[in-house]
Amino acid sequence: MKVYIALPMTFVNHYDPQKLFIELGELVREYHLEPVLPNDGMNPGKWSELLEKHSFRTASKVLVEHDLALLRDSDAIIALFHASTIGTSMELVYARLWGKVTVVVVERDTVHHPWLWYHADKIIYSTDITGDGVRRACQWLNEHKAPPNS
Repeated sequence: MKVYIALPMTFVNHYDPQKLFIELGELVREYHLEPVLPNDGMNPGKWSELLEKHSFRTASKVLVEHDLALLRDSDAIIALFHASTIGTSMELVYARLWGKVTVVVVERDTVHHPWLWYHADKIIYSTDITGDGVRRACQWLNEHKAPPNS
């Protein structure tokens, strides 16, 4: 099962994004799932490179369309929310619209948001979203490989 990993880049600002995405990918593989990592996480220089060559609008379009292609090719999404975020929210909505299995991992501040409950097949509360939260999400995916909303 291919699993797209979505998380706010504001979270990544507190950590080396490439290292974080590599660690998340390794963790997901431990559960015999195939991680799909968004372009901006695996190549932090990509955004700067795009902005040097293109307008902000064009650079945004290139980045988003690339990540949407990765998401479309995935079977599921694990969306990590430590705070409200536009990008991760949009990825979750696209995943739901495209019939992907959707697992959301949240900290306390967002656990009771109606829009998350509407779009998620499973919501997991964790104070350690990139560790315990991802582990529990992977376990749930392995136990519930049924189509979404079933």
